[in-house]
Amino acid sequence: MKKIAVTKELLDLANELDSIQMFAEANTLTKIASIIVAEDYKHEPAVYNPDEAKADVQEAHSMDYLDAMEALNKLVESGELEP
Repeated sequence: MKKIAVTKELLDLANELDSIQMFAEANTLTKIASIIVAEDYKHEPAVYNPDEAKADVQEAHSMDYLDAMEALNKLVESGELEP
């Protein structure tokens, strides 16, 4: 199976998991799909710059934080967690 097809399948599965509120599992599949896509651009200098690796890590942490906050807000809204 080609990388594009695998990535598409992973994202489709992630969307299905999101729809049944399996957010952690969906996020894991999305991260795997991102890694697969990133591998293609790693060696292309116009797209991947190793000097920007720290910025990429910071952005990834920022997205993880936003995902966590969204999940917590949903728990508060559903009444499963008190603020």
